[in-house]
Amino acid sequence: MVGSKSETQRRDSYLSPQRLEVQKSGTMSCMIPEEVRATYTQQYTAPRVQSYYVSSLRKPSRVDEEKAVNLERLKSYYSSRNATVCQVRGPGAMWTCRSSEGEGSTGSRRATTYGVEGGLQSQCPTDYEFGRHDHLGVMGSDLDTISGDMGRSYVKYYDKLSTINRDANYQLRKNNMWIPVCGEDYGRPVELLPSGLNYDRNDGMGLLETKELSPASVTNVPTSNELFMGGSTSLPLFGEKSLPSLIYHSSIELKNKIYILGGLTTCYKNDDGAPDLYDFHVDGIKNLPPPINDQLVNNPALLSNRRLYVVSANGFTLRIPKLSGQVPPPLLCGRISKLSDRYIFYYGGFEIRTETVIDEDTGKYYLSRRAFLNNTAYVLDVQLFKFVKVELVTQPTKFSAFSPTVPRFGHMQISVKMNNSISRCTESEDSKSTASSMRTGPQSYVSSAEDDCHQQSSEQTLSRVSTVSSTHAATIFIMGGYRQVDDHSYEALQDMWRVDVTVLSRGKKGYMKFAESASATLITRVGSDSKNSWPEPRAFMASCIVDSNLLNRTFSFEDTLRDAKDICTTPEETSQAIFANLPASAKVGRPANRDARQRTPLSGNKDAKTVIIHGGSDGSRVYGDMWWFDLADERWSRIALYSRDPDSGERRPIGLPAVGHSIFHSRDEFLLYGGLSQQDISSLFPEAPPFYRPREEPVDALNCSAAVIAIPSMTISPLDCSAHRDSTQHYTHLLSVSVLAIRGQLWLVGGAVASCSPTSITIALRGAISELTMPLTENSVARE
Repeated sequence: MVGSKSETQRRDSYLSPQRLEVQKSGTMSCMIPEEVRATYTQQYTAPRVQSYYVSSLRKPSRVDEEKAVNLERLKSYYSSRNATVCQVRGPGAMWTCRSSEGEGSTGSRRATTYGVEGGLQSQCPTDYEFGRHDHLGVMGSDLDTISGDMGRSYVKYYDKLSTINRDANYQLRKNNMWIPVCGEDYGRPVELLPSGLNYDRNDGMGLLETKELSPASVTNVPTSNELFMGGSTSLPLFGEKSLPSLIYHSSIELKNKIYILGGLTTCYKNDDGAPDLYDFHVDGIKNLPPPINDQLVNNPALLSNRRLYVVSANGFTLRIPKLSGQVPPPLLCGRISKLSDRYIFYYGGFEIRTETVIDEDTGKYYLSRRAFLNNTAYVLDVQLFKFVKVELVTQPTKFSAFSPTVPRFGHMQISVKMNNSISRCTESEDSKSTASSMRTGPQSYVSSAEDDCHQQSSEQTLSRVSTVSSTHAATIFIMGGYRQVDDHSYEALQDMWRVDVTVLSRGKKGYMKFAESASATLITRVGSDSKNSWPEPRAFMASCIVDSNLLNRTFSFEDTLRDAKDICTTPEETSQAIFANLPASAKVGRPANRDARQRTPLSGNKDAKTVIIHGGSDGSRVYGDMWWFDLADERWSRIALYSRDPDSGERRPIGLPAVGHSIFHSRDEFLLYGGLSQQDISSLFPEAPPFYRPREEPVDALNCSAAVIAIPSMTISPLDCSAHRDSTQHYTHLLSVSVLAIRGQLWLVGGAVASCSPTSITIALRGAISELTMPLTENSVARE
């Protein structure tokens, strides 16, 4: 790993301006010097919770008791770390420092008993109470002790199952039903939808309407209530424990299962159990770039998530498996990519480490938080739940003899699998992309969101492919992100790397043994130094991967019929005659594939793929441009976006600034969802340093949180607009939400909701998983 400071130097500089002399001893603490105490200037309140899960068999609890228990747990969490005694070179003061050395380090697990789940378990009946429901036939009036009609219904349903399965090990607590609940001020799913897609609050049916456009927004959007305007559903879960509120986590969908790693999670379940943080003073991480919020990262009530959560998108079950191997620390803003149906690649992000100083005279807790960036990759076996550490080893190119990789977070990460004439295709991406097949340089790659099988002619595959594809599981493309300059300074990157994950051996059921290192090669700029030939430094951009031949072609009803016919015909085969001697049974060749007739300017190969990125930020402004990276020749191209004048019908260039958002590709459209605009950052981050303030956009900018971009015209149709933001209407933003495309719907995992009004801004965490159906646009009904 390459960094600006060694880990030992940064650890020694944690505690005070005097820099402490550390000794291992049992000296008791006295008072803390004022000059040390003055460095801990920040105090916080526990963030609100917008949605969370409650047990269908919940038992009543007193709010004051729940707050006290959570506060005691939180103090125990910070005080049960590795103890180190420090002597201040001051006026004879002696004090004790308890170090939370790498909150996510695998060497110590002492504090896990004080983790988040302790707070959730208080809402779940005890083992004795669960035992009373083992044979409900003799319970009688005990059903009255179960709160709510849903709880009663579920217990009756479970009783019918128990008549079939009377196994003593089959306990109700293993199959508890967790119900999504919204907070007091978030009772409607409007908070999960884009700002312009609000419920009609005067209509009891809660129909969704699209707000009218402002005069400055000159794009066509649906205004008729006859069009479907979308909706959202909060999903229940089944399991022994529930899913907590998470933010800055990483997630990926693999064979209809969602894997969630890292991030921050609350030490309480809902607002009623939020502890009072008056006794906590923080010297926090400063100048974190948007969309990361300092108020959340430095909040003492938010703890690092060490667990892996596995959610089934089919059965809505939640599993928290026990991890083994070289388990990574809990990372924020890392990225996950798919290597195969069994393995995922986890890289980047940063770890929060906290030093705790306790003043035993006053009972105050002084926390010093620092960020440590991660430059190590991890491969997870999702069958055995075992991690393997993989170091990135840089390879020289003819343009650079040696260029080490840089630890980063908020980067683009897309994974593609090697392809040869007989290989099976698999896909991976950062948790937000869709996919397709891919080819780059002298190698050929394939990536498919549904593990489609593709074949490539040996004439199109170079001899190197067969050897490389047998030794590499996949190739990871990494670009951009933020690197750490010093403790409180971050710089956006624009470099791009190709990482080849090497497989030493293969076994049954998709087993692979990986090498301890992976080859990382820098993709360099060749031929032009113009800034228009390469994206500017940025992070937290949206990215996806698509077929190159889909980007510059039009669609018609006849094309749809041809696609349907192609699906029913075996590729590259002709029909076989049953009775060869009959004239009517002559072999009939398959008609030429439409893709063969419609080659695009991007590539003459139907298997070629293009990486799409949009937006992002460099810490000084939010970008609204779109770039395509053709993997066939490893070249970037800037793509202009347009809006259409409603009166004249003419198109004009326009930008769509967004950071921390997601992009998805569907047939002839890009869907952009979530994220923050430049105006949003100015309102949500009022204390941001001056270099976060807006700059002038090169073209007119559109301000919306959800939009559709038509292909190939690249015309933007916003699903909401900026008109309501100049009024007194309440509106919302989604912050750091993981958005996954599963079975044609968008699944929203974790994150936060920023509720904005003319007088206040409230940020509330999301705990419940939501399924979102996006509205129809006029482009969806009448193709351009």
